[in-house]
Amino acid sequence: TRKESSAASDVYKRQGMGEAEFRAVFNDIFWVNEPMMAVVDRLVGRVPLYLFSNTSELHERYLFERYPVFGRFQGGFYSWSAGCMKPDEAFYRKALDELGLGAGEIAYIDDLPDNIATGRRLGLVSHAYDPERHEDLETFLAGLEVG
Repeated sequence: TRKESSAASDVYKRQGMGEAEFRAVFNDIFWVNEPMMAVVDRLVGRVPLYLFSNTSELHERYLFERYPVFGRFQGGFYSWSAGCMKPDEAFYRKALDELGLGAGEIAYIDDLPDNIATGRRLGLVSHAYDPERHEDLETFLAGLEVG
């Protein structure tokens, strides 16, 4: 959330770190998941794609600047702007309300069990993603006839 990014920034400032150095350290947690990028490439234009992320404003900006694939999504829901985070049901309900869709109309993919549990409890068609078992995602998508 914005409050968390600000708190982290304060810590680094106390360590004598400048803003550019802080941003580099703060953003150095991401990597490219090539198989997932291929899935996004395959689905763009076939189904609406939305991001659903517990992230800070700083991370969101960085991801869109650094990785062009994020610009291929129709939109996103981010904890920093929603004022709540997954697995809080309020986060999911805000997305459902804004999209105007029923839970069963959404295929939800996440890598954290608690987030998937909330998605399933609310009726989202949910898949627990494990990058070591990417083929399971392919099977899930094929079952939805969107893969």
